[in-house]
Amino acid sequence: MLTKINRQEAIHKFPAFPLRHYNSKEEEDIYNYPKVFANYILTISSKSYKGHIKILGEQILFLTHSLGYDNLILLGDSDIPWLKRSDTQNNYQNALQYLVGNKIGKRFNGAL
Repeated sequence: MLTKINRQEAIHKFPAFPLRHYNSKEEEDIYNYPKVFANYILTISSKSYKGHIKILGEQILFLTHSLGYDNLILLGDSDIPWLKRSDTQNNYQNALQYLVGNKIGKRFNGAL
């Protein structure tokens, strides 16, 4: 189930989210990221693309629960609304339709 969280509220509650914004005077993106103290590359093996997606979902859920959490918060690093992002790949379009089906509006740029 998706729960919408206002962008400013999410940033206020979780200020360590990586963020960026466009500086029109400098004509460049400004990045704000928390200090990285470690990083990992996690991989999964599968025999097909569909199998990969299924296993990835299962493993993200397993990792979330193993870390002692019962949910994840996703927030885009820029303030572009979720439905304004575009890509021609079918899976991307399917993901957008999933968001629309869960009542994510055209202007919503908060956390999910």
